[in-house]
Amino acid sequence: MRLLYLFVACIALYSCQQQSPEEKIENLSGYWEINNVHSEHVDDKEYTFNNTVDYIEVDGNNGVRTKLQPNPDGSFTGNKTGENFIIKVENKQLNLYYETPFDKWKETVVRARDNLLVVRNEDGIEYHYKKFEPINLEN
Repeated sequence: MRLLYLFVACIALYSCQQQSPEEKIENLSGYWEINNVHSEHVDDKEYTFNNTVDYIEVDGNNGVRTKLQPNPDGSFTGNKTGENFIIKVENKQLNLYYETPFDKWKETVVRARDNLLVVRNEDGIEYHYKKFEPINLEN
């Protein structure tokens, strides 16, 4: 009987951790700062300082990702051009399809929460982002 309770508890815990694609879409927009990169094929890389952030904006099934440089006054500098993407839910996964004049690629959103974004590219490399928080120079 204990084994049955343990099995049910494990299933419940596992299902609670799974995010629906719709929940991921809700948490995708915002300013994101790269935290680390993980791959099975190369050493992980930690980022302690970033001079750019990714601004992601979602509108329906479309979005744009723009690289911006944060300024000390809380504003951002950038070239106003971004990489457009199309959002598709496929096999219960949230996929982002990018296309520029130079390349095409797909990223799968592994997790998207209030303060955490994890995307995996087609090579299996995972990019872990945290919500960007401006540096407070007044304290």
